[in-house]
Amino acid sequence: MIYLTKVEGAETSTSIWSAISRLYSKLSTNKVMHLHCQLRSMKKGTMFMREYTMKIKEVCDLLATCGNFIYDIEQITTI
Repeated sequence: MIYLTKVEGAETSTSIWSAISRLYSKLSTNKVMHLHCQLRSMKKGTMFMREYTMKIKEVCDLLATCGNFIYDIEQITTI
């Protein structure tokens, strides 16, 4: 449920979507730490390379949504 106070004062659809995005993209510190741990411990195993790289990208994208950007070199190092 979206609380009206979170979007109060927003005059355009862009500002409303920005407020909603900020509201739902915040991740807890524990979740961020878990995602970093998941990224560092990820193994290819029997996955196809495309599937493996997509999983890495998914974790990096989740981290980016909360302001914890992962640089390309870190993604490459993980692979």
